[in-house]
Amino acid sequence: MMGRVDLWWQVLAVFHVRFADWRDAWRQAQAQADREGERKCVHALRSAAANIGAARLAAAAAALESLLMASEDPMGADSARTLLLECLDEAQHSAAEALGGMVSPPSKAP
Repeated sequence: MMGRVDLWWQVLAVFHVRFADWRDAWRQAQAQADREGERKCVHALRSAAANIGAARLAAAAAALESLLMASEDPMGADSARTLLLECLDEAQHSAAEALGGMVSPPSKAP
């Protein structure tokens, strides 16, 4: 965030709120066999994860996105989905812990 700690807190809070129900949209796309919809969900998560520095989640999302773009029935997609969910759980837990239940960023010290 180019040294802007306040901006990082804002982005973290947006991630925390925006992706709280991400699984619902993602699972709906899967249930409807909407590969492009699933890819878009994964792409949005990858971008947001990169913005907050959740490198493991961003990498897992990038791997799944690549698999989804590669073929009709990608090998390894199920294990990539499982890893993605594990990484998402970890990132969401870390975000909630960092925010301490806040939705807005903490104020700057004087």
